[in-house]
Amino acid sequence: MLEDGPGAGHSNAVKSAVVLLGLMGANFWHLLAEDPKGVAVINFEAFHMDGSGQWQPSTKKTEPPQTGEKIEDFYVSFAEEGATIIKYTGLAENLVIPGKIGERRVLQIGEGAFLGSPNLVKVTLPAGLQKIDSYAFAACTNLETVYLPEGVKELGGNAFLSCTNLMEINLPGTLSVIREDTFAGCQSLSNITFNQGLITIEDGAFGGCVSLSSITFNEGLITIEDGAFRGCVNLSGVFIPGSLVNISKDAFPGCRSLVNIQIASHNPKFIVREGDFFLEGIRYRELYAKDTGELVFSAAPINEEYNKQWHVIGGQR
Repeated sequence: MLEDGPGAGHSNAVKSAVVLLGLMGANFWHLLAEDPKGVAVINFEAFHMDGSGQWQPSTKKTEPPQTGEKIEDFYVSFAEEGATIIKYTGLAENLVIPGKIGERRVLQIGEGAFLGSPNLVKVTLPAGLQKIDSYAFAACTNLETVYLPEGVKELGGNAFLSCTNLMEINLPGTLSVIREDTFAGCQSLSNITFNQGLITIEDGAFGGCVSLSSITFNEGLITIEDGAFRGCVNLSGVFIPGSLVNISKDAFPGCRSLVNIQIASHNPKFIVREGDFFLEGIRYRELYAKDTGELVFSAAPINEEYNKQWHVIGGQR
């Protein structure tokens, strides 16, 4: 059990760092400093996912979270406009976060506030919540369900990083951007609801979500950045709305099962054509730029020798 009290900040940060390191591989243990304070300084943003989907050490450092007023299982900081939860010390499995703490509305979940909370299975966030900061629920490995209320305007990068049991997420219409690595490593995530309002999906946002099989993007989405769906190896179908006009060529790296690409007929930027290759008898559909005819995305293998084998296994032209 983590220690409570203002003096426990460094100890809790070290334990949180160890939880996160455990998910990322033993090869990072050499980064642990002998001085626990040193570990606390590097915990939240010590790593990033590289182009191949592997975790690498980062040079960026962040200070440990500030201590605040202890109210039940929360440390809270107060401002005139509302309250921010900066640390959770409880052991609940089914947690309903109150809408008010100390007569102030809860507007924000702070950086790393629930990081590595091992018991959490279900979290209900309050109406009126506006921001979930970076790493807020990262490495909550037993977390299965989170209810994001309408009104949430910002999800920080890595907010749900490596929540390996998280199964579904409904993104509120008030959210315009999915930040870098927000849901990276959520291996059980199989259902995402994209609501109108979302404009941009950033680098690595859903990287390594290996249980995703199909996605329908919302009308209003404009941009999908590099590596947004990196390593989603079971993703087989996506629907591209008319508004989606900026798709990085590396938006879906490693999505080797992505055979079925559908597109709204009124999309002004892209068209879909049937490719030359098959996967298990299904012909690949590929994405091209309308104006230049340039190939934007295809999951078909590009190695010539491998292509020959692919035809034999998958089917005929």
